[in-house]
Amino acid sequence: IYPSSQARSGSSCQAGKPDRNLWNNHGPVSLRPATSMAHFDVERGDIRFRVKVPHGSSDFTCRLAEGVLRRNITAARVRLLIQLGADPNATVQLTDLNEGWELEFSLIELCIDGWAREMASSAYLYGIRWEGPADGGASVVREMIAGGGLIAGSVGETALYRAVCNVNRSVVDLLIGIGVRLSGNEAEEEGISESLLEDMLEYHRDLHFANHRPASGQDVLYMIRTLTRRWPHLLAHERTRIDCLRAVLNHPVLEADAQEAILTHLHTNPRPLPIDDREFGRLLARAARGMHHTSIDWLHSTDPAAFRASINTRVLGATPLSQAAGERMRDDLPDDLAQEWEAERGRCIRRMIQLGACVEAAGVAPLKAKPTEQRQQWERRALQAYSAELSQLSTGEAVMAAVNAALRPMRTWAANLSAALPDMTTEQLTAAFPHQSSPSPMSPSPSLPPPSGTRPLNRDVSAFTWRIGSFFVDPSALEGAIETQTTLGKRINAAMRRYVVEASSLSVSCNQEITGTSKADHKRTRDGQQLVRPSLQCFALGGVRGARLGLREVVRCAIAEEAAKYGLAVDGMSCVPLFDWRQLGYVAGGGAVFVLMGME
Repeated sequence: IYPSSQARSGSSCQAGKPDRNLWNNHGPVSLRPATSMAHFDVERGDIRFRVKVPHGSSDFTCRLAEGVLRRNITAARVRLLIQLGADPNATVQLTDLNEGWELEFSLIELCIDGWAREMASSAYLYGIRWEGPADGGASVVREMIAGGGLIAGSVGETALYRAVCNVNRSVVDLLIGIGVRLSGNEAEEEGISESLLEDMLEYHRDLHFANHRPASGQDVLYMIRTLTRRWPHLLAHERTRIDCLRAVLNHPVLEADAQEAILTHLHTNPRPLPIDDREFGRLLARAARGMHHTSIDWLHSTDPAAFRASINTRVLGATPLSQAAGERMRDDLPDDLAQEWEAERGRCIRRMIQLGACVEAAGVAPLKAKPTEQRQQWERRALQAYSAELSQLSTGEAVMAAVNAALRPMRTWAANLSAALPDMTTEQLTAAFPHQSSPSPMSPSPSLPPPSGTRPLNRDVSAFTWRIGSFFVDPSALEGAIETQTTLGKRINAAMRRYVVEASSLSVSCNQEITGTSKADHKRTRDGQQLVRPSLQCFALGGVRGARLGLREVVRCAIAEEAAKYGLAVDGMSCVPLFDWRQLGYVAGGGAVFVLMGME
């Protein structure tokens, strides 16, 4: 009946005296009743427990308790022992032989597989895993209930509480199926109903830190959905939902998809949760200390405006970036978990920088100021992430992706019209475009030739189609591509907006004037000279006759200045010429007026 031969020893209730007559190769031979006070020891790693059953309990009850604690009993043997007189409602006393504390548990509670801590003691009581049944002890609990085990009142609530904190799906489904209640007076006095979900989340996090590898994030999500569907009052109070959100945001080891789904469920059920700016700042600070980039992304998507207002706001004297960089690593973490946590911290810091976290607002000292020794470690983490982000930004991929997205509707319309218009007659063109007046009297747009019957147009209309396409530019595509909270982000965003405006202006008549041409394009002038044209140079320094710059030069200068400010090594930035941002502007009015962009 026992799952392994190793479990057949040590079955006697007298500590250290296994009953060899109890077993042969085919199972139990005899079961003798006993009425003496009995105890036995259980070892769990470096922790030793002494287990005592009540005075006068039968030997069958003692063996049932021993099998449950040693996790070497099967559901069939539980049924047999109960039939022979074992008491499934017995309460046993556990004594920690190392620390000396004592606690009492019902046998049904001790059947529940998983890892849970007892709040009644400063010590942690960790359960051991069932090796035989794969249902987390549910089959054993089912047999004990069928044999007369009571799951009513405080016993049922405590058993359910233990199963929930252990994220034991099988036992929770079993207890809910038989109608265990969660709203008795004792539960309310102990605060179980209000803190159940928060306790489960905190236990799950702590067990990861203790390297016990508890249930997966999907199991936690299943548990939350199951419990809130059965007992909606668990999320009835806004304060309770806020506390649960904090527990999830401070959970750095949940899988990303599970964490996002849990946060969304808590935020939207039973109705959308209103969060004011002050509370949002606290949640963001908690997410920063939890150091999980999924939490940061979820908060940003939930309320972008509140996120922008809170990302550089100090909570308890520190911004979210400084809290993530300065969060102290737990001393008891195993090496593999510590490395995993440190890697996630780096991703979290970099994500906050991408979304507008300012390293200077976080208290990171510029190169000219020498940081104190206490700050050097967390400043190094912040600057490493900042250097990686600047290196990625210096490639120009994010900037050009946003600009091309804004110009894509214009290019699409111009290309489609350029392909279709030459095959249309002037009568068709006049009917399609009855109004041909220029949007600006300073630079009239190209006009179509006068009607000449039903002959196809058969001429180059690219300048005309480009002008039509310019009305479909989408500046909203620039929003969110680059953060707007820091000086660097503000400079890049202002440059991108100006570039898009200039690219769709009347002074640009084709796409080549935006992208430029190179020798690889094999373009030549009328006299046969190689035609090389730079990309759109829409910025000027100091005046109408000042040096002209393109978007790439402006962005690289902004990045190079930030790298030099903190002494960061960014590829290709050491040779970028810097300029005075107060002199940056653009030329308007047909080349006669210089307009400053107002940057500092």
